[in-house]
Amino acid sequence: MPKKNKISLIGVVTAALLAVPAGSGAAASQPAQAGQSAAECSALGANTAGAEQGDAIDMTQIGGEQAEQLAADVTELIDSGEVTVNAPAEALVRDGAKAYQVEAGEEQQQVTSVSFPISGSYSEPLSNLTVLFDAEGAVVQYSETLISEGDTGNFHITSYADGELTNSEDTGISYMDDEQLRGEMTAGNEAVAESNSTAACLASVLGVSVAVGAVIAYACAGSCSVPMTPVTAPICAACIGGFAVVGGASITAIANCF
Repeated sequence: MPKKNKISLIGVVTAALLAVPAGSGAAASQPAQAGQSAAECSALGANTAGAEQGDAIDMTQIGGEQAEQLAADVTELIDSGEVTVNAPAEALVRDGAKAYQVEAGEEQQQVTSVSFPISGSYSEPLSNLTVLFDAEGAVVQYSETLISEGDTGNFHITSYADGELTNSEDTGISYMDDEQLRGEMTAGNEAVAESNSTAACLASVLGVSVAVGAVIAYACAGSCSVPMTPVTAPICAACIGGFAVVGGASITAIANCF
């Protein structure tokens, strides 16, 4: 597949993100409060240009033969060396791929994302390789997020874009093993602390714990920075989709969290 001009997905992420009120971008009218439902978060002032204009942001999980073919396409790119994976080859969970189609804006800017979990010495529920394709099937960019236990006993995030290291840092979030993480991934709104941080908002929208919301906030801050446009909103959604199950109705709410 041909490779097109890249869109930067990963930015420099700081711990300050977790203390920033959700929806604190210039376009936001008010922050999301802890414990709000996805619908309530969606009703807040939108941080995406598309949402302000009433444009739909739709995200649909792809299944069946189409998903299998997309996974096969990515596997071929990896095997041919066109997509570089920094984790050991055996750590890539090739039968665990999930794919989404994301469309945004009046012109329906379309991105298809395919994510493979990464296991081994990494946190499988959160570590992943995500490849983005445009509407013509060309690779826009691929990103790899490796989440592991750091020397301090916290989650450590290492991020790559197109095979190149972009970020490596201690999150300050206490490490949990995969079994604990899987429980936290379905923790629901009861786990949301009394906070209106990005982490708490993501926890509420996605139905995960605040700790998982915080890790996702770290990993996706670069691609979900506001203000977002119909071009960048699908990329933010694709990043989130690499970590958690995303419903189409919650895309605007996710955007509002950053």
